[in-house]
This record gives sequence, structure tokens and C-alpha cells, in this order.
Amino acid sequence: MPHWIALATVVCLAWPRAALAAPTLGFVENWPGTTLSSWLSSLAVTRSNPGTGGFSGIGDGFLKLSAAAGTNFGAYSAGPEYAGDWTAAGITQVRVQLSDLATANSLEIHFGLGRDVNTLSPDFWQYNIGFIPPLNAWGEYVVDLTTATNWTRIIGTTPSATFASALSDCQKILLRHDLAPFMQSPDLASGDLGIDHLLLTNGTLGVEPPAHAFGLERVTPLKLAAAGVAFAGIAAIFHDQIQGAIPVLPFFAVLAAATAGSLGTVLLKRGPHQSPFCANAWGALVGLPLCLGASFALGEPHPLPRTAGALIPLLYLTLAGSVGAYVLVAWLVQRWPVTRISFIAVLIPLIAILLGWMVRGERLPAASFAGSALVVAGVGLAIAGDRLRARTPGPPRVKPVSAGE
Repeated sequence: MPHWIALATVVCLAWPRAALAAPTLGFVENWPGTTLSSWLSSLAVTRSNPGTGGFSGIGDGFLKLSAAAGTNFGAYSAGPEYAGDWTAAGITQVRVQLSDLATANSLEIHFGLGRDVNTLSPDFWQYNIGFIPPLNAWGEYVVDLTTATNWTRIIGTTPSATFASALSDCQKILLRHDLAPFMQSPDLASGDLGIDHLLLTNGTLGVEPPAHAFGLERVTPLKLAAAGVAFAGIAAIFHDQIQGAIPVLPFFAVLAAATAGSLGTVLLKRGPHQSPFCANAWGALVGLPLCLGASFALGEPHPLPRTAGALIPLLYLTLAGSVGAYVLVAWLVQRWPVTRISFIAVLIPLIAILLGWMVRGERLPAASFAGSALVVAGVGLAIAGDRLRARTPGPPRVKPVSAGE
């Protein structure tokens, strides 16, 4: 046998193994330096790596996608670090940091994986849950690989192919903008998108403890200090109302209410994107029988409001306090980090006492002014923490070497 035939035989036998090298559990794509790694895009999308400003701040590179006009907006990779049997590797989640850069863009980013049209048996699936990146900030999003009903097949016609088969023989992944209904050709979009810290995990490996709890952003020491300062301000404002013995049951009721409200915001952030109006409507619908039942159980009176003095406050609480406030919070949850939104809670009593002082002429003790100053200082410290995080590099992240690199 001629030497060139033997060499060609060896190359042909070895090539599929290199192309289908098993992905590594815990693999992290950080786009170090100014590299683009194995990621590609359509010609209408410009790929770049600024080399700084990524998830970890200064010196942390990331993949930046830019398109001036409407196009198939996204990027994909068929690199060996993603090709192979994800199920055998134990990968059950993909976590990725996304950022809507520059000006606000109407982007809904979806993750996809499988075999595309360039293979003998195309079988490509897209995650139904879309991610709306925060504006000029980084947000972590989680792709669940354990529930096939959350995926839509966008390429392939083989009846026997399933999402499980695509996981066991993945050759390509992508991140792209798209709107339902999902099909091979996505909705067009333009804008600027940042992608960083793409992690293949089982939900534990490589996941930091605070993010492991809900899949959200890290809580920094500076933000914890800011929360402590703001809380001290609230305590100073209302110190005269919490002196003496505090009834145990009402105290725990207030604590439970605050915890439930905070948990609801976190779960809304953690779950799929929802319309702020629909989320608020469903919440009110579920809460109505619960609140009404509790009211009757406690024997509360239920007179119908008949006077302007009763109707106007009720109308205000319905439109501004319920519909307006909760819809606005639900809208912000999709665009801001939850830790930033949480500081709204300490601003509410501050605004209330200031309005009482200015509008109703209520007298405020010196402690109220001192507490108000602490609240403002705490909020300012939190904002400074967000800006510092965007400029300060985090701990170095090591990208593990997988087969084929």
C-alpha cells in the first residue's frame, strides 16, 4: 500500500474522533485576551473581543456581537470543546453571562444545540425560554438540559430523533435572537450583545454558592455593606416606633411577608421571561381568594366604598400602588440585577416620610433626617459597588483544556 494512502486512511479515521471529542464538565469559555475562540457568525454580524469590560471587569475579554441592520443576529461554535456526548459528560446545565451593550436593543437570546444542516442527519434544537440581557450590565442565565419539553426542534425531519439524541451527539451550539414561533430562520435583529463566561455544568461544578442558590448574580461584600447602611437608616427613622416589647406573631408575620416578597422577585428573575402585565395579573388572581378568605376568617368588616374619601385612596392604591408599582418592578426585574432592585424597598419609607414632611407639614425628629441620610448613603454605596464591579477585575478564571485543543 502506498504511503500516502496509509496516511490518508489514518487521517480519515482520526478526524471524526477529533471532531467529536467529548465535551468537558466544568468547561468555561471566557474568551481570554482578545481571542474569538471557535465562535463564528453570519457576515452581517461583526465579531470582536474588546479584551476588557467582561463579566470580571478590567482585563476580562468577552465576545461582542454587533449588527447595524436587521439580520440573523447571533453566533455559533462547532469547536471540539462542545462536540460530543453531553449526556455521558454529565452536563445538565449551560450558564452564560449576557449583556445588552450601548443602547437598549429588543433582544431575546435563545440557546441551541445539536447537528445542523451540514450533517448527514440534521437534528438541531432551540431552548424555548429566551433571555433578555440587562442594559450595560452582566446577567447570568441558565439553560436547563433536563426537560425536553422546554426545547423546540428547528432543524431535522427524522421521526426517531429526539432531544436526548441531540444531546448525545452534539456537533454545534449557538446563541441567537429569536421570537416564537421558533423555526430554522430566526427573527431579524440588530444591536450590540456581549457574551461571556459560558459554563458547561451539572448545576454544581463551577457554580459559585450565591449563584448556585438561584442562578443569579453574585452578592459582593460592598453591596452587603450598602444594605447594612441602608437598613441602619431605616432603623433610625422608625426607632421610636419599635421601642419596647414587640409582639412575636406580628413580628414574624412582617418578616415572612418581606421574605416572601423578596423571594418572589428572585423567582421572577430566575424563571423565563414574562410580560410584566401578565405576571402581575396572575399574581393578583391567585392572591385574591387567599386574601379574601383570610379576611373573612379574621372577621374583618367589608363595607363598600361610597364616598370620595374612600374611593380616591382605593383607586390610587389600585392603579399606582398595585398595577403601576408591581408592573414596573416586574419590568425592571428583566433588565436590572435583583440586588439593585432590592434597594427600592428602603427608598419607599424614605419617600413617604419626606412627602409627609413637605405636603402635610409633619414634624420630623432629627433621627429621621439622620436615618434618611443613611438610606441615601446606602443606596449610593450600592450604585458605587455596581460601577466598581464593572471596572475591577475579578479572580482569574482558568479555562480547562479539553480533548482536541
